[in-house]
Amino acid sequence: IYRKDWIKWEVIKNILLLFLVGISMYLYLIIRANAKPPMNWGDPYNIGRAIYHIFRKQYGEISKLSHTMQSFNEMALVYWNWFIKEFTPYLLIFIPVGIYGFNKKDKKLSWIFMFTVLVTVFGMNYVLNYEINPRNIYVNQVFFIPSYIFAALFMGLGLVFLAEKIKYFSYFTPLLVLFPLIVNYQNVDLSRNYIAYNYGKNIFNTIEKNGIFFTEGDNQMFILAYLQYVEKVRKDVTVYDDIGCIFKNIYGEDFLKIPRSERDIIRNEKQKAVIDKTQNTAYIPLVGGKREFITFYKKEQCGILYKIKKDKKVSLSLSLKDYFKSYDLSGIQNKYADYLVKDIIAQYYFSFGEYYFSGGDKKKSLENFEKCDQIGNDLEWVSNNLGVAYSEKGFKEKALEYAQKSVSVNPSSSRDYSNLGVMYYQ
Repeated sequence: IYRKDWIKWEVIKNILLLFLVGISMYLYLIIRANAKPPMNWGDPYNIGRAIYHIFRKQYGEISKLSHTMQSFNEMALVYWNWFIKEFTPYLLIFIPVGIYGFNKKDKKLSWIFMFTVLVTVFGMNYVLNYEINPRNIYVNQVFFIPSYIFAALFMGLGLVFLAEKIKYFSYFTPLLVLFPLIVNYQNVDLSRNYIAYNYGKNIFNTIEKNGIFFTEGDNQMFILAYLQYVEKVRKDVTVYDDIGCIFKNIYGEDFLKIPRSERDIIRNEKQKAVIDKTQNTAYIPLVGGKREFITFYKKEQCGILYKIKKDKKVSLSLSLKDYFKSYDLSGIQNKYADYLVKDIIAQYYFSFGEYYFSGGDKKKSLENFEKCDQIGNDLEWVSNNLGVAYSEKGFKEKALEYAQKSVSVNPSSSRDYSNLGVMYYQ
C-alpha cells in the first residue's frame, strides 16, 4: 500500500478490522470470568473490569519515584546483567552480525526492529522506574522478555548471514546450538526440584482437620491453589488469600480498587471476623506481616505456621511439638538461585530458629538463624525478621546489626525504619 492510499476509507476499514481481530483475544477474559472458574484474578466479567484488569490498575501507580539519570543508569546496568545471563556468552557475538546482515537485506525493516528493541528496553525502564532492591529486580525482569526474543532473532539472523558468506560454516551451526543446551541443561532442569510442592504439602500437614489458613504472598497462594484445585489435597481446609482472587473473596467485589493502605484495615477486620465466628482452628504464616496484623490473639508456633489461640491460653506442650518431623524437607540443603525457592528455604530455617529457642536450645537457634541469613541475605523480609527475633530474645547488638542491614536492603520501607528506631532506642 502506498502512503497516499492510507487515507482511503477502504484501507482504514481493513486496518480497523485487523486491529479488532487482534484485540478480540481479550474477550477470553470476560468469557472465562463469567464461567466463574476457581482462579479468577481480578474477576474481569465485563468490559470495564477487563480494561481495569488489563492495565493492572489493582497494583496502583507503577512508580512514585522521581526520574533521575542515576536511577536510569542503575536500571540499565541491572538489565545488562540479566541479558548476559540469559544467553551463553559466545552466542552474543552473533547479535551484531545479525543486525548488520538484516540491515543489508532490508534497511527500513531493520530500523523498525531496532527502534522496537530500544522502546522495549529503555522505554520499559523509564515506565517502571523501580527502586533497585533484590525483590524488585526479581519481579521486574519478566517485562524484558520481548527484548530477549529480539536478541535470539538477531542471533539466528547472524548465523544465517555467516552461513551464506562463509563456506562450510553451516556445518558447525548445529554444534553452536547444541552446546548451550548441554551446558545449561542442568541449570534449567527443575524436574527434581520439589521444594515448592513439599512446602505446600507441609503447610497442609500442619493444619488440623477443617482448619482455616490465611495465606500471605504468591508462594503460598498459588502452591496451595494447585494442591487443592488440581490434586484435590486437603479439601477440608478453608484457605483465604489476601486479595480474594484465588480462594474465597471475603473482602468485597471492588477490594482491589481500594488504596493499599485501606485494604490492610479491611483485611484485618474481615479476617478477625472469620476467626471470631469459627469453631475451627485458624492458622497464619510464621513469617510475614500477619504476625503484626493479627494482634488480637495469642499465637503458638506449629512448625512453619502460627496457630491462633482465641482463649489466650498457650499450651506449652502443643507449642513445642516437633512438626518438622512430619515435613518433607528434601532438597533444602541444596543451593538455589531462584528468589522464591530461596524464600521458602529461608522460612524453614527461620522457623527452626524460633522452634529451638522456644525449647531452650539457644545454640541451635542461633545456628539456624545464621543459615536463614546465608540463604536469604537478599530477601527483603530476612534482615527485618532476624532483627526483630534477636531483639525479642535479648540480643540487642545483633538486632541492631540486622535492622541496619534491613534498611539498606529496603530503603523505602517505613516498617524497617520503625524497627531500626526501636533497636536504637533499646
